[in-house]
Order: sequence, then structure tokens, then C-alpha cells
Amino acid sequence: MGLEALVGARASPSIDAPDGSVAAQALTFRLGATVTLTSPSTRPAFGVTGAIGVHALRFVAEPAPGAQAASQGSAALTRQLGPTLLVPLGDRGATLLLAGAVAEAGSTRRSRRPPGWPSEAPRGSTDAAGNASVS
Repeated sequence: MGLEALVGARASPSIDAPDGSVAAQALTFRLGATVTLTSPSTRPAFGVTGAIGVHALRFVAEPAPGAQAASQGSAALTRQLGPTLLVPLGDRGATLLLAGAVAEAGSTRRSRRPPGWPSEAPRGSTDAAGNASVS
């Protein structure tokens, strides 16, 4: 049996849009275990891996002059289970782990909108002359 713990952080560069820019940030924690189903002398070995994870995501919005923007964040819980193939690499004990997984994710809360914002994004259109309108 093998245990794993993964901790990570990611950040994206800011992406520009006509109404401002947005960047993404994420923190991840995952804890899992692999159980070998074949005898210890069998190589390659076959097993099952299961894991649970917590992922915190944040989108940081910067509005352009005259635009509105709000940064939002949310967290997700994940769980996964799947087959594992452990292939030894040489005599030094290194092992290549190939894992497949069926995963499920769920949000820990609903998205919150700032006070006064519509519950649905406005719909826009452009006429033949290229003039934009929002309804």
C-alpha cells in the first residue's frame, strides 16, 4: 500500500478583455492511497488508487474605466477511484505509476453575485453597422 499527499498552487497571467482583465489563482490539496492487488513479486503490479481533494479557486477581476467587475472565489471537493499499473524502472526502486480514474467534483457553495447585479448576464447584439447594444 502506498500513500500520497499533494499540495499545490497555481496562478495564471492576467488576460485582457474589452471591459477589463481577469486572472485566476488556485490552491490544491489531495490525499490518496494505492492498494496493490497482485503479489509483491509480480511485476508490473496492478492495483487500485483512491483520493480525495480540496481545490480553492479565485478569479481576480480588474474593470476597465466605466465597467464593473467583481472578483469571485469558490472551493470544490473531489473524489476519484481507478485502476493503477506500477511498472518498475531499473534496480534502484524507481517505479512508473500509470493511473486511470473516475472522478467526481462538487462545489462547496453557490456563486455569490455582488448586490444589485442581475441574476443573468445581459445579452448583447451588434447591428449591420457594427453598433453594439445590450438588453
